[in-house]
Amino acid sequence: MAKTKKQERKGKKTDVVPTWESVVAAAFPNPNEETSLTLLYARVDGHPRTKVNPHWKAKIRQVLQKSPLFESKSKGVWMYVPDAEAKQ
Repeated sequence: MAKTKKQERKGKKTDVVPTWESVVAAAFPNPNEETSLTLLYARVDGHPRTKVNPHWKAKIRQVLQKSPLFESKSKGVWMYVPDAEAKQ
């Protein structure tokens, strides 16, 4: 299930916005399979969160490095491990 957070905007009701972790997880074609960082960038490009963050590629790298849901397999290659979420 995708994680979300509430975000307040001036003059608007509260919107539910997906977390960067859920955006990155959704970019993986298949869980537990290696995926290149280049493919992840291509799959996230155009997402509404990228339109408000000019440094979205750096944000993706940060999420990959900090979240236990993602494992680095080699330089520029990552794996989404959804089972890691259950172990937390």
